[in-house]
Amino acid sequence: MHPILPVNKLLFRVSNTPCHRKIALEQIDLIRPVFPGLDTRKIEMQEYNKTRAPFDRRQLFYNTIVGTVPPVSEAANLHACAHLYASDVMSLFVIVGLLELEAYAVSMASLSHTVIFHTAAEALGVYDESGNKRYFCQEVWTDRAEDGRAVHHSRIWGPHGRHVATSIQDGLMRLKATPEEVKKLRDRLEPIARSKL
Repeated sequence: MHPILPVNKLLFRVSNTPCHRKIALEQIDLIRPVFPGLDTRKIEMQEYNKTRAPFDRRQLFYNTIVGTVPPVSEAANLHACAHLYASDVMSLFVIVGLLELEAYAVSMASLSHTVIFHTAAEALGVYDESGNKRYFCQEVWTDRAEDGRAVHHSRIWGPHGRHVATSIQDGLMRLKATPEEVKKLRDRLEPIARSKL
């Protein structure tokens, strides 16, 4: 549990007595150092994207670890999990933003998600040789959206510009719009989709 996150009351049932509350808080403190998270920073891309068609737009994120994990030599899967999480956590929300559909999005769900790692585990490590946190850059875009479905693509770049992973995700998006709004959206997006074929 990260210190800034609220306590999950389903994990710890705390009675009203001070003694039980103190024990539960001590248990939470014990798991904090071994329950890492991801610090994700969204890069402002409005200037880059403002003259581009929706399927030519990009979104960038910088990701680094929060908390601690064992070295990559001891727990390579945990380091890979950080990248898996990064590739999925904001994916469909980014697509909605790139397509300018925020006002219409009601619900979204992932139908499939594939991540391909291109490097050895060491290049995926969230710490450098000196034990300092490493930042990875994720580049996100979409090239297809139709009939309530959208495809999310991303590439994850290591600290020295090395392409370490690629992801692709098929997502389901439910939009709430009037018939007139739906027609306007289709009129705007269909020519762009056809030009990509």
